[in-house]
Amino acid sequence: MTATRPQFLRWEVMLALVVLALGYFAWQDQRAAPVQEGAVVLLVPDGMSASAPQARMWRDAASEEGVQLQVLAVSEWARAVTRHHRQWPALIVPDTFQRSLDDTAVRLLREQVRAGTRLMLVYDAGLLDGQGHYAPGASRFSDLTGMQYGLYDTLHAGMTTSSQIRGSAAMMEHLQIPPGRYLDLHADFQHDSVMFSGRPMSREVAVNGYRQGDEGQTFPVLVTRGQPTQVLLHSEQGYPILSRQVLGKGETLFVNLPIGYLKQRTDGIFLSGMLRYFVQDMLGWPRLANTPDGKGGIVLNWHVDSTPAIPALQELQKAGVLDEGPYSYHFTAGPDVYHPGDGAGMNVPANPEVRALIQDLARRGNAIGDHGGWIHNYFGERINDSNGPEYVQYLDLNQQALTAVLGYAPREYSAPVGNTPRWTLRWLEQHHFLGLYLTGDIGMGTTRTWLGQERLSPTLWMFPVLTMGELATAEDVHQEGVPLALYSDWLGAVVRFVRENQAVRLVYFHPPGAVMVLPAVRTFVQEMRACRLAGDCRWFTLTQMADFMNRREAVQWTHTLAAEGDVLSASAPQTLAQMSWWVPQARFGRPEVLSGQVRIDAHGNQWRITVLSGKDIRVRLPHAR
Repeated sequence: MTATRPQFLRWEVMLALVVLALGYFAWQDQRAAPVQEGAVVLLVPDGMSASAPQARMWRDAASEEGVQLQVLAVSEWARAVTRHHRQWPALIVPDTFQRSLDDTAVRLLREQVRAGTRLMLVYDAGLLDGQGHYAPGASRFSDLTGMQYGLYDTLHAGMTTSSQIRGSAAMMEHLQIPPGRYLDLHADFQHDSVMFSGRPMSREVAVNGYRQGDEGQTFPVLVTRGQPTQVLLHSEQGYPILSRQVLGKGETLFVNLPIGYLKQRTDGIFLSGMLRYFVQDMLGWPRLANTPDGKGGIVLNWHVDSTPAIPALQELQKAGVLDEGPYSYHFTAGPDVYHPGDGAGMNVPANPEVRALIQDLARRGNAIGDHGGWIHNYFGERINDSNGPEYVQYLDLNQQALTAVLGYAPREYSAPVGNTPRWTLRWLEQHHFLGLYLTGDIGMGTTRTWLGQERLSPTLWMFPVLTMGELATAEDVHQEGVPLALYSDWLGAVVRFVRENQAVRLVYFHPPGAVMVLPAVRTFVQEMRACRLAGDCRWFTLTQMADFMNRREAVQWTHTLAAEGDVLSASAPQTLAQMSWWVPQARFGRPEVLSGQVRIDAHGNQWRITVLSGKDIRVRLPHAR
């Protein structure tokens, strides 16, 4: 029996629909896991977007460290591996929000590492299976880390413990943890006059917090059994905290620390430093420098809040301390300090001497900012998250007073007694401020700070203060009886740190406190001056650094992997001037400029590619022989 024409049409339509469906699913496969050249892939749970707070927190850290990061759902990644046999060079499985992984994903990760992938595996990542249960015995990733951990069956709640982070001073600084954030294990501020620069960098030290108590800061770590290929940091009990393990052609960096969780609690130094290590040391990929021209330096922040500051500034000027700079001077402008009517304040509107001082400092290229609201201690000790309507007037008064003196509005801020309720941040945003000093994220460079699943500000750059252990101010040092030589030793170590790491950090003084330790402050400024004259360091203001970081965020750049030599390309809507890239010499020979105005030099074991002018560059990165 011969098919009728309508039957043929039905078969043709069905065949066309099948072809369209196959094409659609193939297209969906292709777009499900796009490949971003030279990017580290952050694996997130299905349904989590790249704009979700958990993912954005990692994206912020990657951006600040100059790392290309691609956010990808686990199922999309797994489909690309199984259907298209893609091999990703670099993967991260994060802590806290990626605790559950099914057995298929775990198997694929193993296969990828054996075939050559570099994997950054963080803390409790994948400890739970697809149904939310702990794997029997130990973590399914134990072979990737060289250790058994996640020992819930035998240890239950004891599978984690609290510990210090210990390691060599050299490793701490390689992770961008500065002197003062780490201390000798048995630091004695009252008797030890040489602690930071007079001993070998191989000595054992521990991470310290700010106001964490005499025993030092402790962190949650997982109990482990076994020894990986290389241990970089360890707990006081001997459990590896940062370690490397080779498996097949690939390697795993295991971070036995909840670095994502810590970043959500204003302690982001570990996420940033360990991500940087992964890209720089394990992958050998380029990074966009987070300092102008790839140069290190100091943001020196002066908090000027009461009348004793005037003779102190005069004494500092005589000592030559104020001849350097530019510095960031922040003023509390009202007539009082402790309570209304005490008359102990700077009284900027009515004091011609103070007004002339501010104008002179501004003329010399320094940045002038607000130090809170009008009455220093009264404002700082009383404000909280709920009383903004009552106290916002003091921010207005301070800003109006300084604007009247300068002829323009200040754009940087520091909080009296470090008290920064959210409503003060909203006020700063509304008044177009750029950045502020911060008592969180201790030891970090310029950063975006997170608290829980909220970035504290969508626009403001935070400048965490450096501390010497639990001591933040010169007054602290003087009152605690710390030897002047020790304090000077720490300040000198900070200069060495920013020079060797080409990093920028904030140090702050009150003028009267600086006079108390004047020999140490004068030596510090002289050491920075020598570093500046050698071309290795600079002074920066908060405004300069915030402006640079905002301009840096507009840079578009790619790192294209190629057998004959990688290519780095970059562009910006205005200019790429002052943008630099760090390129590890262990992987690449001297870069070759294909287009653009570029300077190439070396610092340590890195090439530094710095743009002199223009909007576009292309640079070839020949592989090292």
